[in-house]
Amino acid sequence: MKANPSLWKMSGVPTRICFEDVFLRPKRSRKEQDFELTHELLATIATHAWIRRPAQQPNEHESQQSNKHKSQQSSERESQQSKERESQKVQQSKEREWQKQEQQSKERESQKAQQSKEREWQKQEQQSKERASGRSRRSNPKSVSRRRRRSNRKSAYDEWRSGRCESAWLRWSKAGLRSASA
Repeated sequence: MKANPSLWKMSGVPTRICFEDVFLRPKRSRKEQDFELTHELLATIATHAWIRRPAQQPNEHESQQSNKHKSQQSSERESQQSKERESQKVQQSKEREWQKQEQQSKERESQKAQQSKEREWQKQEQQSKERASGRSRRSNPKSVSRRRRRSNRKSAYDEWRSGRCESAWLRWSKAGLRSASA
């Protein structure tokens, strides 16, 4: 029985696949022929069905609904994106503030450490000066008394200027006379 190509045309399969080509190939095994046939038929039928499918015309109500839905989705998406941007900005500002505070605290700590070191150095210098002056006092007692007189005169003068003690003027003048005569 010979295959009728008009049957193939009626079924929607293109005529390039022929019954004789598929089933009466002597060089191939039956398994290979079946495999090839099924794949070719499926591919062509799928292509044909996709091409011949009629384009559906959506009615106006459906198109309006879809447009409305799309616009709503886009507005929701935009609002979501704006919220995300705002949250990112807030997060970044918080991070910047935190980094700034961290930097300031580090600077304060370093300043405190520097000041404590400077105080320690000054203290050591003062102690070394006191040690050196203590040696000089022992060696020269006259300079010590002069130093004492100067300090007394200064404090008495300060008291007199502030008006706290009326006898401060007398003490200051006496100390001045003493230092002038010395």
